[in-house]
Amino acid sequence: MRTIPVQAGSRPGPRSRIAVVVIHGMGEQEPMQTLRGFVNTVWERDASLFKGLREPKSFDPSHAWTEPDDLSGSMELRRVTTRGTRDPTSPDPDHLGVRADFFELHWADLTVDTTWGDFRRWLTRMLWRRPAEVPPRLGLMWVLLWLLVASIFVSGLASPLPKLLETLGLDASWLRRIFSGSYWAWLAAISLAVGGLVKGFATAYFGDVARYVSAAPHNIRVRKEARERGLKLLSEITNATNTHTTNAPSATGQPDYKYDRIVLVGHSLGSILAHDLVWLAWNELSREPYLDGSPTHLAVQECERTGYDLLVSAGAQESSSGILGDGRRAYVARPKVRLPSFDDKLAAYRLAQRNLFRHLARGEDLKKRWLISDLVTIGSPLTHASVLTARNAKDLEAKVNLREVLHCPLLDNDEDERHYRFSYQLPLLAGETQPRWQMHHGSAMGPVRWTNIHDASGPWSFPFGDLISGPLSYIENSPNFGPGVVDVRVKIRRTGLLARVGLSRLFTHTRYWNCEQNPPNTDNAPEHVMALRDAINVLDDEAVDRRLLARAKTAPAAR
Repeated sequence: MRTIPVQAGSRPGPRSRIAVVVIHGMGEQEPMQTLRGFVNTVWERDASLFKGLREPKSFDPSHAWTEPDDLSGSMELRRVTTRGTRDPTSPDPDHLGVRADFFELHWADLTVDTTWGDFRRWLTRMLWRRPAEVPPRLGLMWVLLWLLVASIFVSGLASPLPKLLETLGLDASWLRRIFSGSYWAWLAAISLAVGGLVKGFATAYFGDVARYVSAAPHNIRVRKEARERGLKLLSEITNATNTHTTNAPSATGQPDYKYDRIVLVGHSLGSILAHDLVWLAWNELSREPYLDGSPTHLAVQECERTGYDLLVSAGAQESSSGILGDGRRAYVARPKVRLPSFDDKLAAYRLAQRNLFRHLARGEDLKKRWLISDLVTIGSPLTHASVLTARNAKDLEAKVNLREVLHCPLLDNDEDERHYRFSYQLPLLAGETQPRWQMHHGSAMGPVRWTNIHDASGPWSFPFGDLISGPLSYIENSPNFGPGVVDVRVKIRRTGLLARVGLSRLFTHTRYWNCEQNPPNTDNAPEHVMALRDAINVLDDEAVDRRLLARAKTAPAAR
């Protein structure tokens, strides 16, 4: 990434500015470690953002540089800022379009006190379950972990167990013969060595998973602080104003806000935190009422209509969880029975989401603005939510029906189209003549589009591809996060030595924005990079969103 000063006397400034907030995944991540490579891939090397612009002599539009980050509250982070893209609505080659600022939500420092005991308690919870509760893709890994634990346990009994039997007056010669065999010595040594390596690696790499996904009492502080840090950053971005102006209210009475849109990107464990931040931030905004017949009300109604059509085309079926228990019916989507009209209904719902977001971002009818337009999850372990964030599949289905997790679109408790909605009318107060409405606290996926990029590996080939990730709109033997989630399956390949020895597909979980071997030309970028760029959609271009949907339909088959 280049560090360059701002050139004076250049072209007119950009029309709008977006904030891309990147949340890193598991492991001992250093500040800015994730962000620099991410910006290089999605901005500096994406020629499509600047195609048609006349190249000025004073600067390169693709340049990105760092500036002090006065919004995150961290002295270790920098904000990566940019010049501006082409304007897809203007043929003028000298007119700059969107400008992007990239932020990193760094939270690895909150879990540095994680111990082996924290990880062991979480691993015990993962292993101690009925085989039927284990997701099919994790079945082989679950068996192998049990074998490793059993071999370590038996190795520890090699010395005391024969002595205990002899103390009890029992014959232990047969047991000594077993443990004295050379094969057992080798097995014990290998098991202990592997166990030692796993202990150090697991605590450092998976320890923060153990601390965040489980709501055990000793983890609540970490979860609270991570969420508060994220909510504060999102609030600061939403309310930031341009410093070069007087900050006087505009003709609409609003301040000169700096940002028009936020794209929230979560990788790996960061995708779970991103999910939680959208859910929590929406809980606050959904309390804001709006008037009957207002532009926001009409946009909400369009989302409700297209959302209902999408659920029907996805084969919504009655839930068997019985969690509601009061005569109401809950419904879950079963994408294996999608109707032929599904693709058209999904496209229509995405357009309605986009329209609703724009009304909420302008703050026309509500006292507060909503700027999160897109949730992009990369390599997300939410595909295993039935064992990570819930006790089992039935517990996850209950959380979905109770609106404790996001569902796209919101699942209503009535199959009747006339009653399906994710908003409700408020009682008239004294002196009021015009009805007011309020959106449901679980309807964040009304204005927020959700794209999930994954490189899921099969149960028998888990070292190749990304076992951690998987689809979210359909999860085998588990509830899902809704048919409105656009799942894009990619096939990431490594380069260099591993590729030369036939291991190009070895553990691709950390390679989603890697394109070092490709020139800065969008046409030559690998498929996973193209999918990521389309999901973020810096230009907020409808053509790019249509391309993303086409990419989801033509994604590689399961392997």
